[in-house]
Amino acid sequence: MFSKKKQSKFLRKNRNRIISHLRVFCEKKDPEELHKIRVEIKKLKAFIYFLKRHSANKYFPDALELVQHVFKHAGLIRSAQVNLDLAEQFHLKNRIFREVQLKIIE
Repeated sequence: MFSKKKQSKFLRKNRNRIISHLRVFCEKKDPEELHKIRVEIKKLKAFIYFLKRHSANKYFPDALELVQHVFKHAGLIRSAQVNLDLAEQFHLKNRIFREVQLKIIE
């Protein structure tokens, strides 16, 4: 088991990376930043799952729910961005589809 100091360091670094990617995404709307946020959240989920399996602390299920909420929303936005990119790549001109995807991103 990792020491509490190493656990705290990992969580702090992970949080800072998520916040950093989120700031860049908000400024530039870069889909790659959303992907990076989701990767960091996956790491965090795995870490929380590991701690949950090796700890008697009941705090972890609540933390996992909060992380999952952010992960799902980021996934919806990322999917909408990919859909728009593919529609543009294949020259699809469905106005309603485009409006729905833009609304999801918004």
